[in-house]
Amino acid sequence: MAIGLAGGGGRSQQRPTTRPARASSEPATPVAIVARRVQRIRDLRFRRVPPARRVIPAQAERAGLADFDRSYPAAARHTDEALLERLGGLPPGADLRREIGSAFRDQVGGYYDPRTKRLAVVRGSASQGAVGDIVLAHELNHALEDQRYGLDEPGSHAAIDDRSLANSALIEGTATSVMLDYARRFLDPGQALSDLLPAALQSSRSAKLPRYLQDSLTFPYDAGLAFVNALYARLHGWALVDYALRRRRPASTEQVLHPEKYLADERPLPVPAPPAPGRGWRLVRHGTFGEFDTAELLRIAGAQDAADAAGGWGGGRYALWRRGRAVGMALIWRWDTRRDARQAAAALATYRRFAARRGPVALAAHGDLTALGFAPTPALARRVATR
Repeated sequence: MAIGLAGGGGRSQQRPTTRPARASSEPATPVAIVARRVQRIRDLRFRRVPPARRVIPAQAERAGLADFDRSYPAAARHTDEALLERLGGLPPGADLRREIGSAFRDQVGGYYDPRTKRLAVVRGSASQGAVGDIVLAHELNHALEDQRYGLDEPGSHAAIDDRSLANSALIEGTATSVMLDYARRFLDPGQALSDLLPAALQSSRSAKLPRYLQDSLTFPYDAGLAFVNALYARLHGWALVDYALRRRRPASTEQVLHPEKYLADERPLPVPAPPAPGRGWRLVRHGTFGEFDTAELLRIAGAQDAADAAGGWGGGRYALWRRGRAVGMALIWRWDTRRDARQAAAALATYRRFAARRGPVALAAHGDLTALGFAPTPALARRVATR
């Protein structure tokens, strides 16, 4: 269920540093020096070092929302709000624009916009310090990789976009790796700790997003860092990371979560298209429902071992239909093995009971396939869950 500041399904093109956040975010070191250090860490050279603007949090929020509105049309956003609300990822009446705006205001320390090639660092409430340096290193890495490889792959304007989230994990994981290496190499350990700890605590206190949105924002940084580190360790250098950026971006969040599947080029399995609820229903949204999405769905419902149950993901897709104001939806998964399918079906039964509080939900399983159907009536829910 990827929507975010990091260029996931929410399609915001700015590449922000969301952690550490606002504290001490003005760099103590000149941009040219930080850029030379980033080149050394990353083993790449800038064609041109972009200037870094200093902005206040309100400016960052305005810039982020302007890009959000430009890249994510209101009609698409409202469709996704209905989809995520029905799945339980958003509370009733949630406004994605308002939620994302709060994140731009409270959690962004800096951003790079590949459309305009502009880089900004958000002024914090403290004086110059280590946080500003590493935020700048993170954003300069985005600019460097944009010049060498480009950052974005084409994607849909959709809240659930597994491939786009996987691409964001590669991009943010690389920048986070460079940022951490920068801190280790060039910052005094005592000063870095004194600056970073208050910033991290402030970011945690300011995070008021629904869990699903918060997890979607942090996934590219946390899982992306682990993915990039695995590629780096394989050849003891950046060669595989550069190959991924240049030639073969990760095809799914499954590949990000399990780097060995990326290295083996294990692609998502084909999944049959779900049937429409009936005559008069209009398809308004469809796409891939990934391993990250699946684990989040199970976590929302409090299912035990959500990550383990989602780990047998082989492929997944979703579809959303409308008929007037009524909404119908289907989720279909193909699992790696029938054993994985049985484990997932047990966890999805917990989710079905959770989702049934908001309307009829049907669960069907056959062989290595499992499906959930959501509709205004139990009969229609069973129809979209059963092929």
